[in-house]
Amino acid sequence: MYPKIRHAVLASLFCVAVVCLYSACRTTKKEPSTAFAKYIEAYTAGIISKQSAIRVHLAGQANVTHTQNEPVEKQVFDFSPSIKGKTYWIDATTIEFRPDENLQPGKQYNAKFMLDKVMEVPADFKTFEFSFKVIQPSFTVEMNGLRAADNSSLDRMSFSGALFTADAEQPQDIEKILTATYQGKKLPITWEHNAAEHTSKYTINNIQRHNSATNLALTWNGAPLKVDKEGKETIEVPAVGDFKVLNTKAMSEPEQHLLVQFSDPISMAQSLEGLISISGQSDLRYSIDGSEVKVYAPNRLEGNFSVVINEGILNITDKRLASNYSANVNFENTLPSVSIPGKGVILPESNKMVMPFEAVNLKAVDVNIIKIYENNIPQYLQQNDLNGSQELRRVGKPVVQKTIRLDNDKSLNLHKKNRFFLDLDQLIKTEPGAIYRITIGFRRDYALTACNADNTPAATSSEEEGDGYESDYGYYSEHKGVDDEDEFWGNYDSYYPMGFRWDERDNPCSNSYYNKDRWSSRNIMSSNIGLTAKRGNDNSMVVAVTDIRDTKPLMAVELELLDFQNQVIFKTKSDGDGMATFDLKRKPYLLIAKKGSERGYLKLDDGSSLPLSRFDVKGEEVQQGIKGFLYGERGVWRPGDSIYLTFILEDKDKKLPADMPVTLELYNPKGQLYKRINANSSLNGFYNFATATQSEDITGSWLAKVKVGGATFTKNVRIETVKPNRLKIKMDFPGNALSKSGTQGTLTAMWLFGATAQHLKAKVDVNLTQQKTSFKGFQDFSFDDPVTRFEAENKTIFEGSLGDNGSAPVSANIPLGKPAPGQLKANFEVKVFEPGGDFSIDNFSLPYNPYNAYVGVRMPQGDRTTGMLLTDQSHQVDIVNVNDEGRLIAGSREVQVELYKVRWRWWWDGGDADDYSNFTQDSYNQLLEKSVITLNNGKGQWSLRINSPEWGRFLIRVKDLQSGHTAGKSVYIDYPGWAERMQKENPAEAAMLVFTSDKTSYKTGDEITLTIPSSEGGRGLVSIESGSKVLQTEWINTKKGQTTYKFKATKTMAPNIYVNVSLLQPHAQTLNDLPIRMYGTIPILVEDPQTILKPLIAMPDKLKPEAEANITVSEASGKAMTYTIAIVDEGLLDLTRFKTPDPHSSFYAREALGVRTWDLFDYVIGAWGVDMDRILSIGGDEGLNRNAGAAKANRFKPVVKYMGPFYLKSGQKQTHKFKLPPYIGSVKAMVVAGQDGAYGQAEKTVAVKKPLMVLTSAPRVLGPSETMQLPVTVFGLEPTVKSATVTLTTNPLLEVVGERTKTVSFPMPGEQIVYFDVKVRPQVGVAKIKVVAASGREQAEDDVELQVRNPNPFITNVEEYTLEGSKGWSTNYTPVGMAGTNTAVLEVSTIPSLNLGKRLQFLISYPHGCIEQTTSGVFPQLVLNQLMDLKESQIAEIDRNVKAGINKLRSFQTSDGGFAYWPGGATADEWGTNYGGHFLVEAQARGYSMPVGLLDQWKKYQRNKANTWAPNTTNFYGGDLTQAYRLYLLALAKVPELGAMNRLKEFRYISAPAKWRLAAAYKLAGQQEVANSLVAGLTTDVKAYNQLGGTFGSDLRDKAMILETEAILGQTAKANALTREIASKLSQNDSWYSTQTTAYSLIAIAKFTGTNKGGSKMNFSYTINGSKATVNSNSVVSQIPLTANSAGSIAINNSGSNMLYVRVISRGQPESGSEPAAGNNPDILDMQVHYLTREGHPIDPASLRQGEDFVASVTIRNPGKRGYYEQMALSQIFPSGWEILNTRLMGNDSTNRSSPATYMDIRDDRVYTYFNVEENRSRTYNVLLNAAYLGRFYLPATSCEAMYDNTISAFTPGRWVEVKK
Repeated sequence: MYPKIRHAVLASLFCVAVVCLYSACRTTKKEPSTAFAKYIEAYTAGIISKQSAIRVHLAGQANVTHTQNEPVEKQVFDFSPSIKGKTYWIDATTIEFRPDENLQPGKQYNAKFMLDKVMEVPADFKTFEFSFKVIQPSFTVEMNGLRAADNSSLDRMSFSGALFTADAEQPQDIEKILTATYQGKKLPITWEHNAAEHTSKYTINNIQRHNSATNLALTWNGAPLKVDKEGKETIEVPAVGDFKVLNTKAMSEPEQHLLVQFSDPISMAQSLEGLISISGQSDLRYSIDGSEVKVYAPNRLEGNFSVVINEGILNITDKRLASNYSANVNFENTLPSVSIPGKGVILPESNKMVMPFEAVNLKAVDVNIIKIYENNIPQYLQQNDLNGSQELRRVGKPVVQKTIRLDNDKSLNLHKKNRFFLDLDQLIKTEPGAIYRITIGFRRDYALTACNADNTPAATSSEEEGDGYESDYGYYSEHKGVDDEDEFWGNYDSYYPMGFRWDERDNPCSNSYYNKDRWSSRNIMSSNIGLTAKRGNDNSMVVAVTDIRDTKPLMAVELELLDFQNQVIFKTKSDGDGMATFDLKRKPYLLIAKKGSERGYLKLDDGSSLPLSRFDVKGEEVQQGIKGFLYGERGVWRPGDSIYLTFILEDKDKKLPADMPVTLELYNPKGQLYKRINANSSLNGFYNFATATQSEDITGSWLAKVKVGGATFTKNVRIETVKPNRLKIKMDFPGNALSKSGTQGTLTAMWLFGATAQHLKAKVDVNLTQQKTSFKGFQDFSFDDPVTRFEAENKTIFEGSLGDNGSAPVSANIPLGKPAPGQLKANFEVKVFEPGGDFSIDNFSLPYNPYNAYVGVRMPQGDRTTGMLLTDQSHQVDIVNVNDEGRLIAGSREVQVELYKVRWRWWWDGGDADDYSNFTQDSYNQLLEKSVITLNNGKGQWSLRINSPEWGRFLIRVKDLQSGHTAGKSVYIDYPGWAERMQKENPAEAAMLVFTSDKTSYKTGDEITLTIPSSEGGRGLVSIESGSKVLQTEWINTKKGQTTYKFKATKTMAPNIYVNVSLLQPHAQTLNDLPIRMYGTIPILVEDPQTILKPLIAMPDKLKPEAEANITVSEASGKAMTYTIAIVDEGLLDLTRFKTPDPHSSFYAREALGVRTWDLFDYVIGAWGVDMDRILSIGGDEGLNRNAGAAKANRFKPVVKYMGPFYLKSGQKQTHKFKLPPYIGSVKAMVVAGQDGAYGQAEKTVAVKKPLMVLTSAPRVLGPSETMQLPVTVFGLEPTVKSATVTLTTNPLLEVVGERTKTVSFPMPGEQIVYFDVKVRPQVGVAKIKVVAASGREQAEDDVELQVRNPNPFITNVEEYTLEGSKGWSTNYTPVGMAGTNTAVLEVSTIPSLNLGKRLQFLISYPHGCIEQTTSGVFPQLVLNQLMDLKESQIAEIDRNVKAGINKLRSFQTSDGGFAYWPGGATADEWGTNYGGHFLVEAQARGYSMPVGLLDQWKKYQRNKANTWAPNTTNFYGGDLTQAYRLYLLALAKVPELGAMNRLKEFRYISAPAKWRLAAAYKLAGQQEVANSLVAGLTTDVKAYNQLGGTFGSDLRDKAMILETEAILGQTAKANALTREIASKLSQNDSWYSTQTTAYSLIAIAKFTGTNKGGSKMNFSYTINGSKATVNSNSVVSQIPLTANSAGSIAINNSGSNMLYVRVISRGQPESGSEPAAGNNPDILDMQVHYLTREGHPIDPASLRQGEDFVASVTIRNPGKRGYYEQMALSQIFPSGWEILNTRLMGNDSTNRSSPATYMDIRDDRVYTYFNVEENRSRTYNVLLNAAYLGRFYLPATSCEAMYDNTISAFTPGRWVEVKK
């Protein structure tokens, strides 16, 4: 319980505040010595009633006894001024003086009590002196308002209210105060007096209503009470028949409600639901009482609410309310509470040192004051700001505990919020540099809330519990004082009352309400030092010191800068201007200013800097004072390509050492580190990074990150399975936008090497999407209709052939299905097809104008922060009318204006994203006004005026009646008073300063002029700042109205500066209501022509492939420069429209403000303060190879030559040699240059060709048994080439059907095409095609490699036999599957066969790669040597796989150290983290090295999770096993968490598998006995189950884990039995087990049998196809490879006595069309596969037209019978002749939307999609395709499965398809 603090006033008056009500007056008091506490416990003190008696209560040990009401004969009291009266004993120890007459109001009395006359005391204690004061009389008048006289009266009303007096007064005097006059006559007033509460209620009855409104006058005069106070109020009595709302009030007693007062009684027969609404509230209840309606909300309301009363309300005669009524009401918090207004901490001496606080429904408060010592403040500020409260005991000491009464002034209505003041003068002056934390709390005894017995669960009487004070009494006390710090801090740091119940915490009638959360605290310190500090990104600093009182600079102030460890890192003093400028080596944390005994403290952490989010400070961030530019040689790379990245470092201030090391980090698409490269040297700031990805790496947007000197620079690196273009596509439209009338454009295509692309087929698709409409010169107008929504539309605007010259006209006539809100964005996808079906592609976008004219609307400038306009004023709305080119339309034109009242939404709820999607259906929206106005020459105005009481959110829509376009804009309109209140509640706006410059852009040498609005008598600090530091500062004196400041633009200001102005006002000024500090920032652009380099490139216009070539580089003006050269295939560059990197535009892009500013003026009491959200300025591995050793075709070798960096001396040229590969097309040479802050770039395009050339068009991959027509295009570009022979040769995987050599003729230079029929043999591997064209001495070759892949899943056949000792067995075997895919193995084991060959291959070849599957594929290999003898080649392969697995797991690690489910996922998967970490710990124990930090971060994550784990609803099932596994792994890693282990052991619901796992942890932690006791008698049986997610577990997996524990505990006999049980289940051919179950079973068996080989010796001989051999081994399993591509025979003899288990395992992929069909069960998982046109019409994929676009759409539905499906995998493999159109790369996938997916991997011929699906929900995934190549191809099966439960699967069989001309 909270301690009963009953300290005497005498004991603490020397240090605590006197409470003064409102006036904060001070009086002289007699201050008794605390030594009297031995004899006197309490006495009358403070302010008392004029009817009060005066008492003294003697201490308990005073040896006196008297009877009750016994008169005192002796004169023991003496008063000044004198009081006549008599003295009595009230009880044995209390003596009371009763005055004969009332005391004099407002008078202070000094009293003497003759203590020696009632008891024996030493001489020094004979007389006890004290004082008290009598209440000053006062009163207040409260009015409840008019209401109907009764429930049926329409012509009579009554008016009521209450009068409150400060002290007890005579009723007849009270009734003389108030007078009511109506129509010149006085009306009688009925009174009801309550003397105890000093309240008198009054009622004026029978107020007659007349035909017109009449006034009732209420006047009051305080003369009867001798109070100088009078007033008058006029109340309008409505006319008869005038049914309207009179008033709305927020009421708190007896139950909180909204009171609505009407002029007439309300009909009881109607439902008021929806007719009276409170903003944001539903489920309202209504009570009708005559003309009053009470509205109750379901929850307690607090704050401002808008009330809307609709016109549908009826009175008792069914008359409707004349109009809608809206108002604002404020529900005050009337629960017992205290609050301290404002935010101030610093109290300048210009103010009296008092602290205000507000209280409601309290008669007393407890005040605690903690002093934070000056020398402890740096330590305190490590955890706190100036008003913080963390860890105070380390830095402070309690100095005051005091109970203060608030009910001394009886005139106060304590049920309402009142303001009081604490006088802190003496306290603060004792140590000015200290901070005092004042806490104001309260207890239940102090509450004035009325509580009934039945809702007071913990009530106790005041006699039982003891009051914190008694009426009119101060107390001496023998309780422990403030020195007893343990008791104080125990209560201060964690106070909750005894029997606290959380569900009762909001009930003021329960003790649980009265806890520390209700208290209010504030820090106070005294200082006149004003501090402003600025720090640049380069750690340069400027500090300005001023006097808060008058803004003058303070000189010679000592300044100390401390780091976070409170070490002084710099000392200086302010100069004559109060300034100090210096550079720091590291960031400071705290600035301390000292001047005499005064102190100033300013925290310099980033989060405390002044917020600049409302100022224009955006741009590229300058980090640490340095800049960088990272660029690549192209815009997209294929997986496996080399990547050439160059980084240019700019360090103008030479902050970094020469050749500063630079680190490049490459991250995969999910944000995980893939590779790190260090560059230790540069050439003039140019750093070169050459790297590469692997061909199997995931596709998507990768990230390159360069780190140098604490700064970071990034670039997106796009990795996609792209194919370079071979055609140059150009699509030209006149102008910068398309128009509705159908803009005519030209599509042109040519071969990259320059030949005309005659008669090629082309297709142009356009996707229209919504975008913001804007026109130059009208940026602040809105041209879009917020009511209209536009869904993406796809149109084909051209499909046909190009002409003789390779071009065709294209009309952009795009009909719309729906009206558009404004301008649209047209995304073009242009494809031009080669004769063989391959195509080149181009993507770009243009604005599209669906209207020929647009109307725009601009609202008048409102409030700076909210845009709010005021009611009862006319506002001019500007309207413009422009054509589709943005020019004003001449002449006159009519537009229609509509004004709507729309549903309220607070301005902060969503920025500009107004949601009007249901505008027409929302019945709340009202059309208020509709008019037609005429615009002249495209301009006009419309007057907007909203009169109160109307207010809210309005929408203005303007329609061009000719073009049909509509624009709209919403606006908030409210009362002036409300707008002002909003400013005061959110004063961020008031602290903002808006000033201007005469221009926005300047050249070096220009003069810049600033105009700053200001008031007279203040000072301004002008600071000119760059992206990294403060350039210059100057103080200016402000003038009335505005102040002008001028300065010159210099070279150091390029590319831009920010001018920051802080205006300071004297603290004590009262001439305006502005804050004492306002600040603002504006950007100014500065151009410097000397920063531009102009490189020149000299090279031939035509190159030959495979020939030496030269490129010469120079600079136009002969300047020196450093440069790089990239020569890249234009077919690659065109895929992303790659532009030569431009370093100048990056280095001289507008910089973000790089200077942070801090000041302490928000903490000054009396100044405005705001704690806005701090928004920081914005700135600008090897994969696990599952097919190790298998050769792969490298089909698309990029043509890229990268050279440099090189240095070119001034005035020189430099020539470089290079040689291109066998390639024809076009390359672009790109030079990027820089030197000493100047930058430039140049480019040149060069054709690569020769007189005779050949191009082959082939698919990306092929499939066995497929046939295709292979088109070969032959180019004869010289007149000497008349004819040519074309010969095709292939390797054995392909068969040419028909002629291998064909002849073409060239009557004129051009191109010819020939076709070869090619068939793929039923084999797999790398197919090679070579085409040779010859004509005389000219010869051309084209070599193509293609991967021939079998897309079908593997099937496995197993033949098994149990071979007894000394027995033999023989069998024949045949290959399974297609040639080239077959494998076979003879497996012999001493335990029931593990089916090792089949199970291990299943793990290694599993196609998906999450954390669990990746680990399962490699973990068993780590322990395979414990199961079987391995050959050297097998050991080497396993070693390579384990290392690859370790590296692969790096890509799963999250920032907190865990492992995500998919590579690069953002959040860790707990079981995946356990499992992956288990593999790593075991691998490290076997000697494998770990990447730096991988395991350390994992351990950190595991320990954090282990210590914070607790069972809850989300982890109750399986969570204990996850925690037990985690604890086992920490013990295995030699960092056991015994505390967490003990907590889990005591978990009453722990499962058996978790107990087994936990026992292993205890054993590894050295606690064998605990481990054995945990599993004593524990079952190994596990109930059958399969888990799709979570732990991915099954009953067999859990048994394998139990086996592992039994092995660790040494329970060999039990482990033997369990091993055989698990092995027998793995041996079952028809049993499917998940990767998790399979892998862990193999791991557990291997680990057990590897250490327990006692009787497992095997001794046998075998003959395979005539070859004999013997095996004599202690291993559990032995494997002998078989020749798999042909039939064979096996004979085996068991030479030993042990039983052997023999298996022949054959595996392979079936040929296309002969794979076994899988069963489907739509009741478990339903999958529908459809093929659709781009418009959504169904098509049959069996026969497609070449060049046709279509969509493969798969819909998967979970019927819900087996719950939520997790970790689903959809596999879509497509025919070789179909091309996947990667919409992710094209950037226009809005028309091809798919459902959300966890992860999606797009490869050359397939798409893998991973997702979860809820019960009774569907997912649809779309892939855009093109039928590209002629031939007959196989469409493989589409399959979807739950990766951890093969019973949840769906399958669509494969089939043969054709692509025809």
